[in-house]
Amino acid sequence: MSEQPKRQDFGSVLMRETSRGPVDIWLRKRANWMIDQVGIEELMESKIWPDKTHPRRVEVLCLGAGKGHEMETIQERLPNSFVTGVDPNDHYAPEVLKRVEQKGNDVIYLHESVRAEDLRGLPGVTQDAVTLFFVLHHMDKLTQEAVMREVVRVLKPDGLLFIAEDLVDDLQEQKITEAIDRRINLEIVEGPHEYRDTEGWKVFFRNFGFEMVRAWEVKPDKVRHGFFALRRLPS
Repeated sequence: MSEQPKRQDFGSVLMRETSRGPVDIWLRKRANWMIDQVGIEELMESKIWPDKTHPRRVEVLCLGAGKGHEMETIQERLPNSFVTGVDPNDHYAPEVLKRVEQKGNDVIYLHESVRAEDLRGLPGVTQDAVTLFFVLHHMDKLTQEAVMREVVRVLKPDGLLFIAEDLVDDLQEQKITEAIDRRINLEIVEGPHEYRDTEGWKVFFRNFGFEMVRAWEVKPDKVRHGFFALRRLPS
């Protein structure tokens, strides 16, 4: 007999069951939108084409990779790229397995026990880039710091970090942002939501040895989003 899902798992189970058809199309469009916003193709060009003639193999780590739309889009847009995904909630989703199979040896998911704050089995100084798209605010502050330490560990010197995050300036804006976010993610059991304003995120990233390459914000609806492209400084 299969184990019954716990109450805190119902949201992720429901997300899996509804992420087909129109929702799948929306997720694909969202992945393209996020990648366009942070400018991955442009900023990774010099790493892929160091001599302008032959593409170099680059490795990209997607933390909070969901059902693979982000990974799939990155692999398609970056020539000769190898993309690794981490997302325990979607590890065994049929859509994920299908995408991994289609991409052959160019896309993998780490084991479902792996978390962004504990990237066990992933060697240090191996990744040319890491993405964190709307992930950090779902963690408490200590976990956010643990994630950043792992990002620093696995990134190569001069590696790039691409981040998308919700922005809040005051308590009222936080209440609106959090309510919308929980509804979109079908969160039945309330977990931590830790937001910052733009300057707060910049200081947070700087404290872990990253320099800002680009930073801007957009507000397509009721929630403001910040997009950050950062470079790891030499230690």
